[in-house]
Amino acid sequence: MKITTTLAAITGVMLVAAAAPQTVSAATLTATSWGGSYSMSQRKALYEPFMKQTGHVVLEDEWDGSLSIIRAMVETGNYKSHVIDAVPSYVNTLCDEGMLEPIDYDKLGLTHDDFLPGAAHECGVGSISWSTMFAYRSDVFPDGPKNFVDFWDVKKFPGKRSLYKSDPAGTLEFALMAEGVPAADVYKILRSEGGVDRAFAKMEELKDHTIWWETGAMAPQLLADKEVAMTTG
Repeated sequence: MKITTTLAAITGVMLVAAAAPQTVSAATLTATSWGGSYSMSQRKALYEPFMKQTGHVVLEDEWDGSLSIIRAMVETGNYKSHVIDAVPSYVNTLCDEGMLEPIDYDKLGLTHDDFLPGAAHECGVGSISWSTMFAYRSDVFPDGPKNFVDFWDVKKFPGKRSLYKSDPAGTLEFALMAEGVPAADVYKILRSEGGVDRAFAKMEELKDHTIWWETGAMAPQLLADKEVAMTTG
């Protein structure tokens, strides 16, 4: 298996579900993330030191990025999670809907100046920088693919692909790069008239060759199980 990194890093965000006070135990906190090695890294770097220092318990859960999960918790009052790892677009959407608890930075003794620019959101806090990459089976393709043009080329590189199901934003970027659009120009194209339609039209080419992954652990597992020849992740 080989991995190729792609595109610029984006700020990840931790967000707080708008839970009624009586649903939150002071001794226990449930943190929901994406699974796989990413969740493992959070456990080692964040949860275990926190539990050792405070004596509180951090329980872990996994989600697939479906916003309906958060909406259902808030609307029913049945909270499975307290803190959720999500991307900025999710935070913006759910905060606008009143589904997330606003953060009281004064109560925490913090100001927006204590964070990197843009990291302190009304309903979330930037926690990581990240990028999406693609990996491929080197036993099938010893010399490639090299880029998203190759990722899309099912004649030169036959086999199933895997792409993320819940959020098409990254895939729209990849689709334009598969057309040969330089990464620096992707958002100029997406902002232009017909740009999004152009990206979706390119995505259509892979429709019959795609198995959609939904959790962080699923993408590399599809590759390891040889169900796909290459995948984003």
